[in-house]
Amino acid sequence: MIRIENSYGIGAGKIVLSGEYAVLHGAPAISMAVNRRARVQAVPAANSGHALTAPGYCEGRWRFRSEAADIEWLDEPPEPGAFSLLELLWQAARPGRGDWSLSLDSREFVDAADGAKLGVGASAAIAVALAMVLSRIAGRDDDGPGMAAKAHRMFQGGHGSGVDIATSLHGGVIGFRRGEDAVPESLAWPAELHCRVFWSGSSSSTVQKLRTLEGARMSESGRWLQELAEQVLAAWRQADISEVLGALAAYAKGLRAFDVDHDLGIFEAGHLELAEAAEDMGLVYKPCGAGGGDIGAVFAGDAAAVRRFVAMAEGLGFRLLDVALDPVGVRISDE
Repeated sequence: MIRIENSYGIGAGKIVLSGEYAVLHGAPAISMAVNRRARVQAVPAANSGHALTAPGYCEGRWRFRSEAADIEWLDEPPEPGAFSLLELLWQAARPGRGDWSLSLDSREFVDAADGAKLGVGASAAIAVALAMVLSRIAGRDDDGPGMAAKAHRMFQGGHGSGVDIATSLHGGVIGFRRGEDAVPESLAWPAELHCRVFWSGSSSSTVQKLRTLEGARMSESGRWLQELAEQVLAAWRQADISEVLGALAAYAKGLRAFDVDHDLGIFEAGHLELAEAAEDMGLVYKPCGAGGGDIGAVFAGDAAAVRRFVAMAEGLGFRLLDVALDPVGVRISDE
């Protein structure tokens, strides 16, 4: 049996702390891997045909066969394109002879009560884990990272930046710029910077928001957002807590202006209310990633102030998300 665990990307999910949307135009993003893990297993099926289960995504078992690189489903998927990420990676890996029973487990990326997507990088974590497993089966371990990045970009319609895949692969906190030759920069967590992550209670579609931006003219707020993203990275490198918080506060304001200009709804689902409340308390709050649902984070240098903010946010219906920094990237092992 081959088993892969993602920790943050593979093994774990990711949270974009700054640079969302700006990263699409060459500005840096800062992203952290978190301990919500996708787990992919491939077990030899002893000539009984290929089969797939996807706990956390949908219930059921789907058989398929493969000639060369293509997949033919013997059991109809729950909806068209439901397993397109598997299809893309299978075509890239060409795992060869032998039948496999695959499990793509993303249960740590959904709310246990109602199955809603939390917004911490499930598809990227699955892509990284699955790419590494299939490349191992095919005997080409080194191809896994590149396959994951290419397939996930295609899965997102060519719109994504790749920061989620990079975070899943590398783990820890990274600075990231878009580009095929981009090498993530490992960053330390600034001393005394307190951060808590909240789930809004509603899911958001990253792909849909990226499609909304497709073809849009670069706005003045967009250029400003890029400058602010550069400032956050520079402050983070210096690890001066007051500089980091000031840069994050400015970025949050720039993101709000960008949101208004492009009508993206980034600060909907209660994020605007939390951002305004945080500002009144002398803290910084911003949506993380696509926004308009999913998650947001509060930043401060005062732990007691953060605790007060947590109580207030929970009173408004947000839920404190149990996540922690995961320093390890993709993991793969044979069992």
